[in-house]
Amino acid sequence: MNNSENLRPDWREYWSIRHYLLSQKIDLDSYYGFFSPKFYEKTNLNSADVFEFMKKQTDDVVSFSPYFDQIAFFINPFIQGEINHPGLINTSQKFFNHVKTNININTFVSDQYTSIYSNFFVAKGRFWIVWLDYCEKLFRICEEGTHPLAKELNRLVSYKPGEDVAMKIFIIERMVTVILKAEKFTSNCINNLVLPYAGNFLLPHHKGMVHCEALKQAYLRTNNTTYLDFFYEQAHEIGDSVKRHIELLDSTK
Repeated sequence: MNNSENLRPDWREYWSIRHYLLSQKIDLDSYYGFFSPKFYEKTNLNSADVFEFMKKQTDDVVSFSPYFDQIAFFINPFIQGEINHPGLINTSQKFFNHVKTNININTFVSDQYTSIYSNFFVAKGRFWIVWLDYCEKLFRICEEGTHPLAKELNRLVSYKPGEDVAMKIFIIERMVTVILKAEKFTSNCINNLVLPYAGNFLLPHHKGMVHCEALKQAYLRTNNTTYLDFFYEQAHEIGDSVKRHIELLDSTK
């Protein structure tokens, strides 16, 4: 189905996904996915790759998210987003408190199975129904405009040079990660270690990124905070190295 027509560009892809989920009969056990035209550009994956990987899948959610560097280096996608969209953590926490989701945006840990960017995931209908419920609560706040959060959610923030996007979009993009943390759904992911990175600065630290990801997974499996301490230590070492590299480049300009 072609959902390229979008009468409400302020909602980006959510408008098209919302229209489909509200207008179609959703089978709880069937898989659905909504990929933007930039899917191949961002992942180097085509439809055949997706269908082939999905053949053996049974989990509720299957991620095709790129950007392993962003997934591994940050404790969760909201911490990652705060760097580019200041205020994301604060506004997100207020929203999830409002809908009574027991999650601390600053401290919860997600890994490559639950950190998903660009809505590049396929999920069973039962997941999409829960996802839509979360998103519709945010949608109603923004559209009605009377709730104190409406102004914060509709606030435009920088996306890329010359283009601003409402804060609500960056929260919806990360909604899947919150639901996978807060609700009882299972997830899997394609091997995103070989998919494109978000940028070039972390490429020389691929092995360090793998270490970061392994430490997060060990923490999630055991709840042993020593793994989390080692994760932060590794991430800080990488961050300091990247910072020195950027400062060196700036000094040569």
